[in-house]
Amino acid sequence: TSVGATIIANSEETGTMLLKLNETPTNNWNIYFSGWSRDIDVLETVFSLHFSEGDICQISKSLHTNQLEFSELYLKNITWDIGSISSGAVGAPLFNDQGLVVGIFTRGNIHCTDTLQTDTKADYFVLFSSLWNVYKTFLDPNNFNPISSEGKTPPVIAFNSKSITENAFQVYPIPTKGFLNIINTNEDIDISKIEVINIQGQLIKTVYPNSTRLQTLNLSNQQAGLFFLIIYSNQEIVRKAFILE
Repeated sequence: TSVGATIIANSEETGTMLLKLNETPTNNWNIYFSGWSRDIDVLETVFSLHFSEGDICQISKSLHTNQLEFSELYLKNITWDIGSISSGAVGAPLFNDQGLVVGIFTRGNIHCTDTLQTDTKADYFVLFSSLWNVYKTFLDPNNFNPISSEGKTPPVIAFNSKSITENAFQVYPIPTKGFLNIINTNEDIDISKIEVINIQGQLIKTVYPNSTRLQTLNLSNQQAGLFFLIIYSNQEIVRKAFILE
């Protein structure tokens, strides 16, 4: 057992573990649980969030997915267009362009300026697909055998007994290049406020919507990365993650 969590499964071959939190995070932490995907056939873009060598959270991004090298367990030799990654980032997730985890960093020390990527310097991400047989008992107890699972937020206390799902709000395009549209598809729901939070937890935009069902946010002045959208309504609070390119 580690602090605050219990080990429920592990893969000795890859050095990864599946942990169960001992307590549900409180709502004011603004926690978002990332989704995952076992589909690696089409990877248009990959990026990673990490705390290399104890530094602040950094973002690394690769557009050269056609050059990725795959083995039975790993994806390696990623050419980073933005940022870098080092051995201190072990455990960092690798996301696809939908913001779903497709791999976990296990070892390596590649920088975006490196020109010789030999096996001694290669960065290795264990593929989530290769971990499925180890963890599926816990991630898929009903044997639905999903290829992917969307990200989720912890349960939020609603203002009344009627609960809504994230499907009440359509957010597009994701990834976005600057303008993000939010459509409220439920006439019984009134949005009171929309907030955008960056990966450092900083509030970068607050919008108080008018009565229209479509809201468009202009984020073109922000740097590329992962952001979180928080939608406040008369029913509950809904959180969604999105990528700004």
